[in-house]
Amino acid sequence: MPISIRLATLEDIPPLQQLIPESVRALSATYYNSDQIESALIYIFGVDTQLIRDKTYFVWNQVKILRESAPFTFIRAGREKE
Repeated sequence: MPISIRLATLEDIPPLQQLIPESVRALSATYYNSDQIESALIYIFGVDTQLIRDKTYFVWNQVKILRESAPFTFIRAGREKE
């Protein structure tokens, strides 16, 4: 499967806004109840546009075939190695 890592752009915000709640709900389900998870989505988790503007937010694109060709995106914040 081809993988590419690139800096996130402002155009990545809509997919991130969809991905973050899905991830939080799935990954938090064994630790928190649904009220806590939904509250975290309001007050804690979200797209940090400043990291995108600072060029410290990366997107990992991986293409995998599931019924149809569908890209899966993994997100990571951090600085590139110099």
